Amino acid sequence: MERYANNATTTITAALDNVVTVIPVASASGFPTLGIFRIVIDNEIMEVNSVSGLNFTVTRGREGTANVAHSNGATVGAVLTSAGLQSAFNYCQGRLTITSGLPVGTANSSNTRIYFTPYQGNRISLYNGNTWDIYAFTELQNIPTIKAGMLYDVFITCPSGPMTSNPSLIVTPWAATQSAGTITAATNASPINITTSSPIGVSNGNLVLITGVGGNTAANNFIWVASGVSGNSFNLSNSTGNGAYTSGGVAAIVPTARDTNLAYQDGVLSYSGDYRQRYLGTIMANYNANFEDSESRRFIWNYQNRVRRHLRRIEPAANWTYGVIQGRFANNNPANRVEICIGGSTAEVTVDLTLHVNILMGAAQADAQHYFGVDGITQNPNQLGVTAFNPANAVGEHRTQYAFQPSFGYHFIQWVESSVAGNPMTVYGSSGNTFSGILGYIDC
Repeated sequence: MERYANNATTTITAALDNVVTVIPVASASGFPTLGIFRIVIDNEIMEVNSVSGLNFTVTRGREGTANVAHSNGATVGAVLTSAGLQSAFNYCQGRLTITSGLPVGTANSSNTRIYFTPYQGNRISLYNGNTWDIYAFTELQNIPTIKAGMLYDVFITCPSGPMTSNPSLIVTPWAATQSAGTITAATNASPINITTSSPIGVSNGNLVLITGVGGNTAANNFIWVASGVSGNSFNLSNSTGNGAYTSGGVAAIVPTARDTNLAYQDGVLSYSGDYRQRYLGTIMANYNANFEDSESRRFIWNYQNRVRRHLRRIEPAANWTYGVIQGRFANNNPANRVEICIGGSTAEVTVDLTLHVNILMGAAQADAQHYFGVDGITQNPNQLGVTAFNPANAVGEHRTQYAFQPSFGYHFIQWVESSVAGNPMTVYGSSGNTFSGILGYIDC
């Protein structure tokens, strides 16, 4: 951690060239003995990394000052610099991850553990209730109680023991009590109508995760938009059943706001109820009650040190035909989406997606529409979709790009298809060297 001292001065006891990193001094009295601190000799700023008796081990030429030679007897003074002051509040050299030792994942993965792993250093500035201290930390982890479809904020807090102790992670659910209930019926219809044993507080437009339904399994493992709410039943918008309901299932509302508010302490986002808890980011549990970081689900969101991560979903079917004006999930498959969660300020978060579609029209100049729906199948009026005007029986390759800044919370971005005039179209998913799907990125 960085330390400071008032009016600490001494002199060097030997001449220095411009490369030496061990500085002999006449006295270390008044200077910090632990952590790091900054000194100035003539006009050169140095960072002291350790003190051993009357020797300072330093990093030379800090903050744009030049490494120069110094004469024996030159004055050494402890100094608070602009970079030192800024670093006191802004050290956050770590990232949330679900792969131990890997701050930026390289493969699709899921885990019940969350890690805070050093990234471009291992320092973190933490508020102790009165002042800010800078800690050196090793990888931290937490194994929280996980509920499918729940978002969680992750905080780091300073240790209660010596400053050489490791900080700890705190994982807090957005909702202390999840609004969920047992499913007693799921109609084999379009849309699927869900009945729960008692009302769970769902409203039209809420996002609801369905898991564990027996028989009518098309409802399972997706987050749906609720509609047609009546008592303890509601529809899963744009869904299509695939069998008679047999038993079981759970419906859980995805929270859209956190119970625990965030607030700034000296410009650092923290837990409003205890500023010693510094906010690191937001994570989300998938339908298996695991934290997931994959190309189709980016459920690990870092507030700081965000890295550009790919989003990708390719329809595995070789091809399919559709010729109805009504929009639907591409290939009637709700899996043709990418999913994200966002935790803090979204002003700098952009989701940039490209829809790549190969379409064969059955009639000349027949038109097809493919576009993105955010949290549903409605096309944003500012979004240009894919419009295909192909010659009869000719395959056309079409692309459209859509970038937007999402609000905080969970979102799914759905690939939607329709035939404007009701003319049939054949779409090629994964067929030889041809593919259709979603490609993009998010900084998280």
